[in-house]
Amino acid sequence: MNAEMAPLRAEIDAIDRDIVALLARRFALTGRIGEIKARVAEPPRDPGRQAERARLLQTLAAENGLDHAVVQAVYRVISSEVVERHARAAGRPL
Repeated sequence: MNAEMAPLRAEIDAIDRDIVALLARRFALTGRIGEIKARVAEPPRDPGRQAERARLLQTLAAENGLDHAVVQAVYRVISSEVVERHARAAGRPL
């Protein structure tokens, strides 16, 4: 490995650890929301919330110089997992 790349890769590894820890935290919180939705018989998917998140993500992508499509793709995977977990918590398939 190129000596110049080693510290950069170490920093990337640290960021990846942070991303995974943040995902775990996010899934823990959305899991609690899923339990509440199941208890009060709300559907797993909330189109209004999803539209709100899409607008926020577009803004955040622009503010950080990122391609909105890339950010949306990442969050589409996260959102799909959350909705699946909410459906499981409610004991119903999607």
